[in-house]
Formats: sequence, structure tokens, C-alpha cells
Amino acid sequence: MPTLPVCLCRNKFDRKGRRRVLLGPRAFVWVGAIGAGALLVVADLLSLTISPKGPSVESLTSGAYAVQSVLKLAAAALLLFGLLGLHLRQAGAAGNLGIAGFLAAFFGTTLVAGAFWATAFFAPTVAAGALEWFGAGEGGPRRDG
Repeated sequence: MPTLPVCLCRNKFDRKGRRRVLLGPRAFVWVGAIGAGALLVVADLLSLTISPKGPSVESLTSGAYAVQSVLKLAAAALLLFGLLGLHLRQAGAAGNLGIAGFLAAFFGTTLVAGAFWATAFFAPTVAAGALEWFGAGEGGPRRDG
């Protein structure tokens, strides 16, 4: 098992003579899984108040949308920590297939976090600056000509 950061306290060993660690893999799993799940539930409940008909300029520039987007981004970051902790706990038993699965899940979650980043910071900026994209209806932007 990989060495983890040692606790920064006076007594660096527990009663059995083992080194104490600041955050073990189990803590990463629990904080990541429970934290990400809780933040996603709150963000989805918040999405009920934003706009039931779909994206509009008003909904994309509202404070509720900003909070929901940042909550989803934080949940994706916590999920990455949870995946890392799960991999650290089971790296020895999982073998090469476990490493491949971890890498696929980690990079896939990173891509989802990138999408959450775009919805948190890019979409409101575009909505405020390009009103014609949202006034065109279902077909995308208007093309006169």
C-alpha cells in the first residue's frame, strides 16, 4: 500500500506502534462518496426552482443557477477524491484490470467535471452576451439571409 502523509501531531504513532495517517484511503472514499452524493441531491433539488421549460437568459444568469452549477462542480471534484481513495484501498488486489478501470472512471469523471465547469462559468457568460442564441427557439441561432 502506498505511504500516506503522516499526521502532524506530537505523537506520530498510535498505541500499537503503527504510524498514524492524516487521511487514509477510507476517508477519501467516504468523504468523496457521501459529499458528492449530498451535493448532487442539493443541486438537483435546486434545479427544480430554476426553469422548468428549459434554458433561457433569465435562468442561466440567475443566482440559483450559479449555486447549482458550482455545487455540481464541487460534487464532481469530491467524486474524483472518492475514486482515488477507492483505488488506493484496492490497488493491490485489483491488478492491471483494476488500474485500467480506475483510469477509465477517473478520466471519464474528469470529463464530466469539465462539462460542469462549462455550465458553471461559460454558459452564463454566453447567455448574457449572445441573446440571439436563446431567442431562436428550437433550431439554434437565427440565420438571416
